[in-house]
Amino acid sequence: MIHLKPSNPIDEPTTPDSNNREQSCHDTPPRLISFSLGRANLMTPAEIVDRFFTEVWNRRQFSVLDEIVDPACVTHQVRSAPGAITAASRGPDALREHIESWLVAFPDITVMTDLTCACGAHVVSWITMRGVQSGPWQGVPPTGREVTIRTVAHHRVENDRIIEDWVIVETLGVFQQLGLVPSTPELLMQAQKNAA
Repeated sequence: MIHLKPSNPIDEPTTPDSNNREQSCHDTPPRLISFSLGRANLMTPAEIVDRFFTEVWNRRQFSVLDEIVDPACVTHQVRSAPGAITAASRGPDALREHIESWLVAFPDITVMTDLTCACGAHVVSWITMRGVQSGPWQGVPPTGREVTIRTVAHHRVENDRIIEDWVIVETLGVFQQLGLVPSTPELLMQAQKNAA
């Protein structure tokens, strides 16, 4: 199985600019091209994951979760902390609640897939989410601030269903954009002062 994800649409080839460098269409989300041999009736794992981000997150079509997420799906929340990575069962209903909690806080949130790498049942996606915090989020009252949230999600797909995922969200940057913690340079400067 071969999965290709070009940085520009297929029907709009790159053209050299005046400096003989290639231009890429950054405003157009990249397309996923999947070639699958011997799988006439099943979707590729990358196509299943694409449906998760496109149909569920962006179009708010929550009924799709019942089609593409296994009831016994397990989610691993990856954090930079000592100890084991936490894991919890998160089937379609729990996942819908999770996404809806984000939509309460960021009703205009959009998800863009920057890069997808697929190998067998495993699909790794680099995601950029953008939205304005106009509702409460994790106890934080609405700030009215627009945030960019970088996320890496690793899904394992079997029989057209997501059965396991590992997710890491760059939360420090989110907290900084919401004004909850100082910028990284300010944090480092404060640590240096405290050590002196």
